[in-house]
Amino acid sequence: MKSIRICGVNEHFNFPWRYAIEKGLFQQAGIDLVWTESKGGTGEMTRLLANNGTDLAVLLTEGMFVEAIRNRTAKIIQLHVTSPLHWGAHVKKNSAIHSTNDLKQKRFAISRYGSGSHLMALVHAKNMGWEKSDVSFVVVNSLEGGLQSLANGESDVFLWEKYTTAPFLEEFGLRYVGDVVTPWPSFLLAGSNEFCAEDQEAVKTIARIIASANAELKKNPETVKWISQRQHLNEKQVSQWFSEMTWNEAPGIKESDYAHILHSLCNADLITPEERDNSNDIRFVW
Repeated sequence: MKSIRICGVNEHFNFPWRYAIEKGLFQQAGIDLVWTESKGGTGEMTRLLANNGTDLAVLLTEGMFVEAIRNRTAKIIQLHVTSPLHWGAHVKKNSAIHSTNDLKQKRFAISRYGSGSHLMALVHAKNMGWEKSDVSFVVVNSLEGGLQSLANGESDVFLWEKYTTAPFLEEFGLRYVGDVVTPWPSFLLAGSNEFCAEDQEAVKTIARIIASANAELKKNPETVKWISQRQHLNEKQVSQWFSEMTWNEAPGIKESDYAHILHSLCNADLITPEERDNSNDIRFVW
């Protein structure tokens, strides 16, 4: 049986991967898919893909696209979550910040440069008509680091997925002040260049299996309860998230989705028009 490495964050979006592994869906296809949790998020996972630290990764669309376009370090295989991601903006309880309009000249806690928390701060600044210099950054490495950074007064605001962050707000003396929503699909599956070149059939098999598992779980009335129990999240909040979220149910990535992501990244000034127009080679060829 072929052993293949995959990494992703321990969040509710990735429940289908754990479900499919534990149900033996990949083993039935002759694949031992070994899941590793990434605490450092997308910035960490792009480095793992580039340095042969993993074969596959499930990570934020913006972070992987920008990294792949700039450095050609991985291939985009397919979308995992097609709906936008709602980044919650979090601050200390006694902060003078009361909405996402109040973040100009503030220190953003980010997991890493090139991570979603970093890129979405830049997207928010662009949407608000601010200069890039109107936001500054404090590297905190992880969710826990971001929470602690806010609590200690080392940063002013922390963007992280709001349902993941919600259980920790009271403990760290924090509050939620609003959303920053991505103008593109949330998550995708990417593979290292080496793995995608050497084992195309395994890539396709894994992509098809997870798309099928996504479809199965989206229709299952027990999924919300399973995720709530597994991730230790409030069931009502999981139900609300589940109603907003759409997992991808088809192998590959549609041309229209690919073009939309590229144009949105360009409009957000995360890539240049030249980079947008010369990026076909970062896609896995089905």
